[in-house]
Amino acid sequence: DILTKEKGVLPENIPSVAYNTYEAFVIKWGVELAGWTEGEVTNPGNITSSIRLAQLHAALKSGDCYWQILTPAELKAK
Repeated sequence: DILTKEKGVLPENIPSVAYNTYEAFVIKWGVELAGWTEGEVTNPGNITSSIRLAQLHAALKSGDCYWQILTPAELKAK
């Protein structure tokens, strides 16, 4: 939603997130995940603790983890 509503990306052009290139995705699209519970953003399939995975799932469902648009200064710092 953030890319279509805030960045004007057409629905058919919405990219998939490749977790191994997350930083490149952030720089290209100017958005990042806020509230990620695991420190460094990684593929959730790599989280081996069911408790930690449940915490991430809960944060995503509740909206505590969400995509946010970076300010020009934040993007420049990347």
